[in-house]
Amino acid sequence: MHFPAFNADQVLSRVLQMGSISGLVSLVLTISSHIRKRRRFSFGFQGSSGTAATRGNLEFYDWKYLGQVKNESSEPNSIVQIGYVVWANKARTRSLSNGFNSVIKDHSGVELHTPILFSPFEGKALQIDFAVCLTGTHDREIILARKDISNIPGAMQGLSIPKHEYQLVFTDINGRLFDDTGKLRSQKLMDLWWTLPNSFRSLQRGNPFPYLRHMIKIFFTSLFFRIRRFFWRLGL
Repeated sequence: MHFPAFNADQVLSRVLQMGSISGLVSLVLTISSHIRKRRRFSFGFQGSSGTAATRGNLEFYDWKYLGQVKNESSEPNSIVQIGYVVWANKARTRSLSNGFNSVIKDHSGVELHTPILFSPFEGKALQIDFAVCLTGTHDREIILARKDISNIPGAMQGLSIPKHEYQLVFTDINGRLFDDTGKLRSQKLMDLWWTLPNSFRSLQRGNPFPYLRHMIKIFFTSLFFRIRRFFWRLGL
């Protein structure tokens, strides 16, 4: 009887290949598990309305949002704050307006107090109300700004829609900020862009250092946030 020759190198190679495949499968399963645990909130928009109001000597625009806030993680999580934002760019790193003075109610109109606990993958039907002060603020211009859409085929002459949109952002128990699509955002980066104009006076007087220091802060904050967001996407 003829037995095949024993080749230790071939056996070792096969074992290593099997180990590599097993390790790769294990890595994929681990990353998949981490992604399912990734902390994340999203908002299923159902409707909104806004009305002008006067309280005391101040003018406000009162917004009401209806929708389902969902915990997209396989782990429990809590919301500590729901705010509003008008994004200034597509990357959603800058804002035209931002505030956190919301009143949160459940589907029956009962006011809820934060933190609001969510079980894994739980969604809650919520009503979010917030008042935007118009008196002495730039929000008046944001509210009144219109975008002409009469060039769209079939549209009436002079037809327009609001140029800007107030949207919701959510802060979880660990201070992570999410937009209405569930993507991670940086409040610190938004705040730095917001305060950048404070350095313009020094720049106009011939002193560029406050402006340069501020831009360096923005650069490194943006860099660290990109790194943080990369690991967050992997559930790490």
